[in-house]
Amino acid sequence: SIYLAYNSTDFPNFNRVGSDGELIRFRKDGTVVGSISSVSSGKIGLFGSGGTGAVIDSSGNVGIGTTSPANLISGTETTLHIVNSNVASINLDATGGSGRTYVILSTASGKLSVFDDDANDTRLTLDSSGNLGIGETNPLSKVHIEDTTGATLTLGNSQSPNDVVNGTVFGRMNFYASDRSSPTNNVTGGVARIEAIGTGTYSNTSPSALLFYTHNNTANDGTVLGNPTERMRIDSSGNVLVGKTTAALATV
Repeated sequence: SIYLAYNSTDFPNFNRVGSDGELIRFRKDGTVVGSISSVSSGKIGLFGSGGTGAVIDSSGNVGIGTTSPANLISGTETTLHIVNSNVASINLDATGGSGRTYVILSTASGKLSVFDDDANDTRLTLDSSGNLGIGETNPLSKVHIEDTTGATLTLGNSQSPNDVVNGTVFGRMNFYASDRSSPTNNVTGGVARIEAIGTGTYSNTSPSALLFYTHNNTANDGTVLGNPTERMRIDSSGNVLVGKTTAALATV
């Protein structure tokens, strides 16, 4: 064993003259197990016996599999940069309670995935076209959900149940097209909407309705999602109402 004792003004210095390379070499029972090395441009590296390891540059960026960790977004952020020709990954392992092991992977196929190691299953995939798959590794659209028992998309309202009144929106889906061909063209058109609302105050049997909206052939009111008009609703009794919001003598 080697012990180094020092104070704030007296500490060991390791100075390599000339080319970059090893500053300290570590051995176990005579076998080299790793080293600390100087790398170009003020970087220091911690390497295993196979020559691979981590590099820290003068800005605090860490590179694994690369000696040049890059700031890829703003150029000013502190970065953990992992490089591999096949799969670059990070393991996140919560070992207590019901914790699981998840792996975030960037693959040579151009996909970003979240893998559940305990279930041996890919939970989420983002492909190079920006399509997101949930339970699907080859998403066919911007959001593609698969499940062996039938995929479910849940939209909810997290406010207190006691605050639910007639007209409270539980969830909605908006449909629109936006012209963003230039900074001055940000015009929204073709607005339509489907939404679920409460039609009474909260109780164990809260009534609800499903509403359908479209936008007529007039100028948009300037808001991002326009101001579409309700055209049809299915009320809590299953009545289909067209051009009206309450059931009277005639229902469809």
